[in-house]
Amino acid sequence: MNLELSEEQEQLAEGLRELLVGSGDIARVRRFAYDGEDRDGELWEQLVTNGWTTASILEKAGGLGLGFEEAMVIAIESGRGVLHLPLCETLLATRVAGRASNEAGDGLVEKIAEGAGVTLAVGASAGGLNDADDGVQADENGQLTGSLRSVPFGPVAAHCLVEATFPGGQTGLFVVSCEATGVQWRMRQAMDESVPRFDLELRGAASESLFGHTEARDEVERLTDEWRVLLGAQTEGACRRLVEMTADYVKKREQFGRPVGSNQAVKVRVAEMGAAVEKMRAAIYFAALSIEQETEERSLAVAMAKAETGTPGAFVATQAIHTHGAIGYTWEQDVHLFVKRVKSNELLLGAGHEMLGHIADILLDGSP
Repeated sequence: MNLELSEEQEQLAEGLRELLVGSGDIARVRRFAYDGEDRDGELWEQLVTNGWTTASILEKAGGLGLGFEEAMVIAIESGRGVLHLPLCETLLATRVAGRASNEAGDGLVEKIAEGAGVTLAVGASAGGLNDADDGVQADENGQLTGSLRSVPFGPVAAHCLVEATFPGGQTGLFVVSCEATGVQWRMRQAMDESVPRFDLELRGAASESLFGHTEARDEVERLTDEWRVLLGAQTEGACRRLVEMTADYVKKREQFGRPVGSNQAVKVRVAEMGAAVEKMRAAIYFAALSIEQETEERSLAVAMAKAETGTPGAFVATQAIHTHGAIGYTWEQDVHLFVKRVKSNELLLGAGHEMLGHIADILLDGSP
């Protein structure tokens, strides 16, 4: 099993990195996520035009036909650039819509190919900030009622995938227009404002079921697992950028006429940060391959990746602040933008201790 990027995947990463840096990079994130400017339609249009939103759509349907490993690469770069748009969520939506292979799925794929963004309101039972308030119920006509907390991006996207329960108890996955009648969004305070979060209230909102009236719990769990891996990949990208920023800073910052990086304690701290990031990358690569190859150890690999990017990610983030010294705590220093993304991702869809418990259940009981 190869845990290294191929030449084509490296080129894919470089392409997205160049686009994000060329469009303004962190200065742009500050403008649109923190300084109150309108939605960043210009950058989203660039992502659409260059094929990033349709990377996981089959070529015959107008996409690039890339797999989950490539989605992981895209997620790493979106974390490295603290991307403030629902690119990863849209990629996941195209994957599950493609598996639906019906009119609803084809319709969603077509809308994404035309430039629509999609967000996700799933994983209510997965822990973290996506817990359900009272859950969402679907009637026989597909009208949805209920609420979910902390949906990323909310009305910034055009459509939302919602996990809901049919009257008979089956789990369904539904496509809802973010501006449909009966859909209400209420913005909530978030640590990482580059990913705005909204509470979703549904009051008889019309929807389309991706899998009809059949049980879709396995599909929801698969989607949630894929989302966990992409969150972990974002964390790895953000942490790798933090290591680079920190190493560059300690080479230039001088104290008593010497670079602070010449201090042995500082060298060790930066080395430990780098070692943590390498372990993260190995974990998310393994999880991505397990999903791509549909192996039996998918659940274990995903839980390991989420755990290995959770608490270790927080370690890298805090060490980056400490190593920057007093300036690391200031608004002007970009470090805090990455720290907020890393810390938020740690809590979403199962924090480290929850994932460790999940790993124990799998190893000891054989339960998923």
